[in-house]
Amino acid sequence: MKIASRFFTAIQSGAMTLALPVTLTLLAQPASAQKEEDVAAARALATQGVTAYGEGRYKDSLDLFTRAESLLHAPPHVLYLARSASMLGQLVRARELFLKLGREELPANAPQAFRDAQTQARTEASAIEPRLASVDITLKTNGCASPKIEMDGKPVSAAVLGVPIPADPGKHRLAATAEGCRSLPVEVTLTEGGKGNAALVLEPTKSEPVAVPVAQPVAPVAPVAPVAPVAAPPSNTSAPAETPAKMDLSAPANNRDWMRPASYVAYGVGALGLGAGVLFGLDSRSKRKDADASYAACQATSGGCTPSDPQAQETTRLDNLARKRMTLSVIGIVAAVVGIGGGTTLLVLAPHKQSAPKSAKISPWVGVGSVGLTGTW
Repeated sequence: MKIASRFFTAIQSGAMTLALPVTLTLLAQPASAQKEEDVAAARALATQGVTAYGEGRYKDSLDLFTRAESLLHAPPHVLYLARSASMLGQLVRARELFLKLGREELPANAPQAFRDAQTQARTEASAIEPRLASVDITLKTNGCASPKIEMDGKPVSAAVLGVPIPADPGKHRLAATAEGCRSLPVEVTLTEGGKGNAALVLEPTKSEPVAVPVAQPVAPVAPVAPVAPVAAPPSNTSAPAETPAKMDLSAPANNRDWMRPASYVAYGVGALGLGAGVLFGLDSRSKRKDADASYAACQATSGGCTPSDPQAQETTRLDNLARKRMTLSVIGIVAAVVGIGGGTTLLVLAPHKQSAPKSAKISPWVGVGSVGLTGTW
């Protein structure tokens, strides 16, 4: 299977250069309609993500690129995920995404845009390091075993105690718990590149007395009078037992004479469905190729391919046509399977024609010096 990749050209926004290589890995010969649907959806999501990022709607761009990446993996998707997270102050997540993309092993035939995205991720990962804050967590257990630590409701491993760990700038809430113990919550406010400390102290929780329910006296239960047995009605042995009705499968042949003509009709429907399925499938593939060509022309524009671009709208129209043709193709194939299967079933169940028995014909004859019988039987 051949792989075709699509990218947006780089544009500049303010003082920083925003590379917009929104890549969609598409099959030149799609293996299934579902794969084509995923590709078209990922393309639309990524296009909208580029617009949202350029307009400063970083929460929307993070959501759109997350959904595009879930449908189709492409390094530029991951790059924009990290950039959006960084602009939202999620520096720890952004750094991990940058590092993940920088360590990804690309195939030897990977498009240049994939390699450019990886190089940019390594550069931006280094630039984000000084912005990361850190927090040093200490814990006094006071004899409480197996403590559990949480920061902002998420678990933190006890292995990081006493070691500054990366954290996002902003306010954080930390607490610790153990069996029969808990700590008072501690809030820490961190700045970009700043450091903070959170000292947690576990204290045994005060056990509250448990109310024990008082047993209430149970009133004696009055004895129940025995019930006289009900006499069974006399059995009528003389009445014949009813037997379940049986379906007569050996119906007269003339009651099933309609099956043979009906099987021919079913075969005709199956043939029409098969032809329609093939034709619509080929048309869907043609429309998908036209959409690819339209998208390539759109990305060649100087401003990048955005939803308002007429070429992008043409690409969407062709994608929708390809989707409708594929739906009709599937319906046609289903009709073919039902028609051919039903026709075969009816043909097998149809009565076979039997030739009428020949009647005997005999006539006497008389000749010179002879007499006899002639006829057919």
